[in-house]
Amino acid sequence: MHENLKYTVRLDSSITECADIKDTESLGIKDWQPIFADQEYGTFYFLYAKLLGEKEEDGNSFTVQKIQLYLQNFEGEVTIGLKGKAYFYSQELDFADVDPRYPGRKQYGLFIILQGFNNTITTVAQSDIVFPNADQGWTENPEINNGDVLVTRVFFQPIDPSLRLSPNTANPLVLDRLFQARDGDSIVEIERQSREEIDKLHKCGIISQQDYDEIFDGIPVNFVKIKGIRRRCSPIISFLKVENFKTPDVQENQVKGD
Repeated sequence: MHENLKYTVRLDSSITECADIKDTESLGIKDWQPIFADQEYGTFYFLYAKLLGEKEEDGNSFTVQKIQLYLQNFEGEVTIGLKGKAYFYSQELDFADVDPRYPGRKQYGLFIILQGFNNTITTVAQSDIVFPNADQGWTENPEINNGDVLVTRVFFQPIDPSLRLSPNTANPLVLDRLFQARDGDSIVEIERQSREEIDKLHKCGIISQQDYDEIFDGIPVNFVKIKGIRRRCSPIISFLKVENFKTPDVQENQVKGD
């Protein structure tokens, strides 16, 4: 059942980009839409997005020109933030999302790098994440059809070295629970996240070598891999809805002049 539960993301040309997340009076502050929710470092958070673009003349598809992201920490002591790295790409449709109502359904992936003890909560303050770009292999802006799906996944980069590392290696200020564990006077380098997805994106060229190296900067090659790692079960799938989508019946009637 749970794999059939989805957010609904509206694709609407009237949705405006956000220039300043603190300007609560502007139209740009509105229309953020949830795409992901989870808990890490004891903090419950949501990821929101704006898929900005234009509806095509046929009224059945939407060309994405830009994506903006916003992260809201709802409860917990550790602030989680964005690292300014996110990757939008097409992928094979999952069998659970095959639906006869959408025979040409396509699936897209959005892979976002996060970090604990980081207060960068939006891409608006820096440069917006623009899709597509040449490094990700797109030759034209992605054209999304009504009923396509978006799968959002995240990966946590280690927290800042000034917090997790110390000249006295037995007493860093904070242990990064995803990459470190205390064993008496020793700090053991571990890894609690699966690298399966990020390695796959790196191997196929979606994540560049430079980005990959930056994400794992300072992490030793030899670490203790925690047994039983699994991807956390979280709501990650969105139904992409083109606003004012013209159903086949409506199109047929218009052709006939009814």
